Amino acid sequence: TSPESPGIFVLLQKVFRGQSLEDLKKVASDNGINEEEFQAFLIYAAGFYANMGNYKSFGDSKFVPRISKEKFEKIILNSEAAKKDGKIIQGLWNRVSDRIFSLEDKQKELGLGDKGTTTYFSGNCDKKDADITQEFLNKMDISAYNTRLFKTEDPSTKIPRYEVRLASSDTQGIKLFELKLNTKL
Repeated sequence: TSPESPGIFVLLQKVFRGQSLEDLKKVASDNGINEEEFQAFLIYAAGFYANMGNYKSFGDSKFVPRISKEKFEKIILNSEAAKKDGKIIQGLWNRVSDRIFSLEDKQKELGLGDKGTTTYFSGNCDKKDADITQEFLNKMDISAYNTRLFKTEDPSTKIPRYEVRLASSDTQGIKLFELKLNTKL
């Protein structure tokens, strides 16, 4: 998933729950949004919901609205949700709008390191870090499917430390393992 997806989800939910689709269409029309542009807004929202994010679930490539950022913003900020909860809607929009429309190389695809954007690994992880932790997870018979990896560095030794977070209903606590690099697992 992308870092902006949760914010986009909340924003769209608030807008679509705030009024009927017909009323939202009228708001759009009253603010200079034509039928084709409103359809582009709806297609983006449908694509977002179908993929549960702003990247295709198969292929991990980003999709962006086929409506200008300014017109998309007019729909959002003139919605009933914005009238009722202006600060929240404006705050959500401010946090996600640039990323919704961004086509910077690193944001065009989901990926690790310089190859894309991800929430599965901290920003300082690369392929080598992923390989090291995958080998450890395999040894421990843990699927990486439901995990997140965070890399930090010991300030005094500069040795990397990896924290694997596993989503679980088990609340028994944290298990710590120390893995010496350059040794066989």
